Amino acid sequence: MVAGTMIDTPDTDAPAILLADDDVFNLEYFQHILLESGYRVTTAENGADALALLETHSFDAVIANHEMPLVDGMQLLLQCKERWPGVGRVFQSAVLHGSTLLRLINDVQVHGCFKVPPTPDQLLEITRRAVAAGRAYRDRAELIRRLAG
Repeated sequence: MVAGTMIDTPDTDAPAILLADDDVFNLEYFQHILLESGYRVTTAENGADALALLETHSFDAVIANHEMPLVDGMQLLLQCKERWPGVGRVFQSAVLHGSTLLRLINDVQVHGCFKVPPTPDQLLEITRRAVAAGRAYRDRAELIRRLAG
C-alpha cells in the first residue's frame, strides 16, 4: 500500500474516505473494512500528506489518527473543519483523555471518535454518520446558495 493511493470500488458514487494514520497496520485494517463495505478509500501516512490530498481531491469523510508526524490528527481535522466544512470528521486514537475529547467536541466538532482498534461494526457506523453529516452540511449550503441566488 502506498500513501496517497486511491483504491476505488466499481461504484463511483460510493462515498470517498480519506484515512490518515502513520500506523500501516491501522491503515490496512480500516481500508479492508471500508472497501469490503463499498467505500472508495485513499490513504495518507501523515497529516501533511492528508492535507495535500484534501487540496486536490473531494472526500466525504476523513478518519484521522491522533498522533502522526508533521501534522497531528487534531490539527488535520481542525483545518478540515475550517477549510472543507462539508467533509465529515472522525478522530481515532489508542488513548482518549477528557481534555482531548472536550477539544474534539468544542473546537473540531467531530462527527465521530473511536479508540483503536474499533470493531468493524463500530468503524462502519461512525463512518456512515460522518459521511451523512458531511452530506447534510453540503446540502444545506447548496439550499442557502439557491435561495440567495
